[in-house]
Amino acid sequence: MSSDRPRKNGLDFATARTPECVPIERLGDAITQEERAHIETCARCQAELSLWHAFEQSTPAADDGAAVQWIAAELARRRGPAAATGRRTTGWIRIPGLSAALATLVVAAALGYVLWDREPPVPHGVTSPVYRTGRIRTSAPLGDVASAPRALHWSPVEGTASYDVRLLEVDRTPLWSGSTSTPGIDLPSDVSALFVPGKTVVWEVTARDASRAIIGESGAQQFRVAPSSRDR
Repeated sequence: MSSDRPRKNGLDFATARTPECVPIERLGDAITQEERAHIETCARCQAELSLWHAFEQSTPAADDGAAVQWIAAELARRRGPAAATGRRTTGWIRIPGLSAALATLVVAAALGYVLWDREPPVPHGVTSPVYRTGRIRTSAPLGDVASAPRALHWSPVEGTASYDVRLLEVDRTPLWSGSTSTPGIDLPSDVSALFVPGKTVVWEVTARDASRAIIGESGAQQFRVAPSSRDR
């Protein structure tokens, strides 16, 4: 990057406009001997003179007129008086094929202005399904119970096709799982035998609709068989 900077500075110096430079709008007029001598030693003036000759000698395309009129009107509308075009602008547009490129540029700018920072449109009549899970209220067993429970019960959830039930250790180790269509489920006897006094057990219920989507959850519930005085 640093090695390119002297080269760039030299180029800027060589192409910088000086008070002796001939204004581009006068290149088509008669120039003095001093101005001609300056042009022969000035890279900037030589480049502008070459461009001017290319503009003057170019042949406009068949559809350039309509394109130029549209571009001029659009620029005038967007920029106001500052968009007024003179001889230099007309020369640029007279380059064959350049008017089409300018028209494309203006169209792209217009589209960019319209689309810039707009909120995405919301299609009418199209809505995304919103799923909200309800809270399942459990009824038993909860907290300390006198004996090992043989069933689990909870409040029904409207629209439920099935309830998934899980029994877990307090460290989330699975003990048992089952499924039912009613708001309650019986426990196998060998599972009830696991509920020894003082052992905390976690259970969860998940309600699902016919498509198996979750529509309700109980969260973690706990119970334990209270130790008797004999077990203490």
